[in-house]
Amino acid sequence: MHRHGIALAEGFYCKTVEEVLKKSKTLQGPWVLKVVGGGVLHKTEKKLIALDLYDFEHLYHAAQRLEKNVITCGLQGGECGFLLQKELKGVELIIGGKEDAVFGKTILFGSGGVMVELFKDFSTRVCPINAGDAREMIGETKSSVFFSKEGFRSRKASKEKIVELLLKTSRLLKKETQVKELDFNPVIADGRNAWVVDAKITVD
Repeated sequence: MHRHGIALAEGFYCKTVEEVLKKSKTLQGPWVLKVVGGGVLHKTEKKLIALDLYDFEHLYHAAQRLEKNVITCGLQGGECGFLLQKELKGVELIIGGKEDAVFGKTILFGSGGVMVELFKDFSTRVCPINAGDAREMIGETKSSVFFSKEGFRSRKASKEKIVELLLKTSRLLKKETQVKELDFNPVIADGRNAWVVDAKITVD
């Protein structure tokens, strides 16, 4: 995704608890720690993610807990690892895309996290899109309140950064023909920047 100019949350992939602790010394906290690997979906529901980790002791115990939860969920521990990330604060959004049998590549924008499933708050377009399409997509969702001058409850997101990210994602979907589906959820945005925090990409 880097070659398409898509910004990812700063972080490290780690295979062991010991590696998590080692890498944490080079990454400013607070941290988020999540389990990644084949078959790892719905991290929140399966307790495969730990948030608000402010010191090494909390990080160590969280990593041990996640290791146990991998086994509880019936996943193969050897096929899973950890993703240690700097915790970002902001508005949670989603950007997705897939190949439709009729329309070809399509792109989606909406409220992120579990909100997109709970409220079905999203807008879609056929790729490629332009900046006007991207702004219309934002305006068609309830999350548009975060892009207003006032924001919502002191939380604001940069419309231009999300427009930029939507355009980059649209170009990725059109150029990378082997990509059949992608899910950037959440995308964390504040008043100045936007980062992809969790990404799932399905290729042919």
